[in-house]
Amino acid sequence: SSPSSPSTPAPTLRERATASGGKLRQLVARYGFYGLFTYWLINMGTIGALFVVFHAELGGVSGAAFVSWLQESGVERFVPGAAIDLTRIDARASNLTLAWAANHFFGPLQVL
Repeated sequence: SSPSSPSTPAPTLRERATASGGKLRQLVARYGFYGLFTYWLINMGTIGALFVVFHAELGGVSGAAFVSWLQESGVERFVPGAAIDLTRIDARASNLTLAWAANHFFGPLQVL
């Protein structure tokens, strides 16, 4: 007679998502649909608000002013591996593109 080995249950979808390591997968595994919706809402809201600010030049902030501020502030020091080259950013780029870039630049503040 063969010894019986205890069978291990198959991992749940939540356990597999958490183990796979993807940040969005972990977010969905931990908070479900509402977490994903909140993440999307915050990002789209931020991009939309930045687009309106750049497009309407609210407070004197335009796309060109944002690019100039990035260059003057020396943001390259904080970006590992020179992920962005500010000399290649055209200040005439679309406001939506600049809003997307600004959203990613200020992304860590969204976590707070």
